[in-house]
Amino acid sequence: MKSPIFPALIFLFFTACKTLPSAIEEGSIKSIYLNREVKHWVYFPPNYERGKEYALLVMHDGQNLFDDATSFMGEWQVDESMDQIAKDTGFEAIVVG
Repeated sequence: MKSPIFPALIFLFFTACKTLPSAIEEGSIKSIYLNREVKHWVYFPPNYERGKEYALLVMHDGQNLFDDATSFMGEWQVDESMDQIAKDTGFEAIVVG
């Protein structure tokens, strides 16, 4: 008989993931003007729901917005700021940089 513990752990893991403060996804786009791949990052607000409408904030220098490891001068802490704004005011936006 298989143990019910493993499925329970998987359920708890995915339940916990839903409560994370926000999500940041990284991608790239082929630029016809620069003739190279250009990286971009997308921040999704806390409790993001597919199909719901959100404000869109587009920022320059995406490598600096969310992660100290990709920034050449230090992270701008946009994700932490947007999380706090969502917590304090309820305003949520998707940020692309």
